[in-house]
Amino acid sequence: MERASLLKVALMTVLTLLAAACGQAAAAHVELDGTLSTWYPDGYVAEDAASDAVADVGTTDADAVADTVADAADATADALPDLPDATTPDGLADAVTADVLADAADVPDVADVPDVADVADTVDVPDVADVPDAADVAAVDTGPLGVCFKGAPPSGDAFVADIAATDPTTCPTTELPATWFATPPAPTLVVTPGFLGAGDAFVAYKDNDWAPVIYGMQGSFHVWAGFTVDGIPNATAPTLPLDVQIWGETSCVTVASGVTAKVATVPTASGAYSNVFVGSSGVPTQFYVPAASSYLYCGIWLDLHIRIHDPVSNAWGEAVRTLRIYDSKP
Repeated sequence: MERASLLKVALMTVLTLLAAACGQAAAAHVELDGTLSTWYPDGYVAEDAASDAVADVGTTDADAVADTVADAADATADALPDLPDATTPDGLADAVTADVLADAADVPDVADVPDVADVADTVDVPDVADVPDAADVAAVDTGPLGVCFKGAPPSGDAFVADIAATDPTTCPTTELPATWFATPPAPTLVVTPGFLGAGDAFVAYKDNDWAPVIYGMQGSFHVWAGFTVDGIPNATAPTLPLDVQIWGETSCVTVASGVTAKVATVPTASGAYSNVFVGSSGVPTQFYVPAASSYLYCGIWLDLHIRIHDPVSNAWGEAVRTLRIYDSKP
């Protein structure tokens, strides 16, 4: 029996007994849960089948009536669910426990649980292509390991790690510019790579020299390619435009390049012509990666190739120097 129905029966019983005890002759009408029930002094309840449980009390004795009321209340209480009594500490604890257990039964449907693949998508795992190659990471080594020197080349007593250099003569040949001549003659010009040194003087590079990387204004970096050239026939002009082809290789791979065009040269005291003079440090041979990646080349060998062509005499020459790179920034 539902709890509401039990309460209804108990109330009807109490009203019946009270009516009998007071000797009321008139009928009492009450509406419970939308059902009209008629109560008579003898306890008969019309229009409600539930009255059978309490009909015909048959006494007006006060003690008997009280006993009957008490029995009816006990029966009603026994019929109700055994709920915790929240007015006592133990009962309150039982009530809380029951509530917690009820909440625990509210388990999410399996369909609402995220799929493992969806959870994996939320994890920011770097793509394998973004992980530096081990060879590139090795180039990050600095000072104490003798690889990358910053601000200046290493001093004479500094430990410098031995890194094997590639012989540039074993690398594939880079084609001469097609605009220089249809059939290249034998090279006759003597080309000397170098840089602008102290007092704005030209300083020749030797193999195994250290060369600084220089940082540009637009997020790039380069090495300066200066040169002198001897043997130009009938060269007497105060300035002489010459064709140049300049590039840099690491392990036979081209990693930097300069212009392939005409550059201005001026005569030196020895009679040669040079692109290094006051206001000119040479041709910037720019690396193909941005300045943020310059560490990849710090401490690495660079083969600097320079070719020169005189468009008037059609004479040409070339030279290469194997240089080791250091970072111009401290």
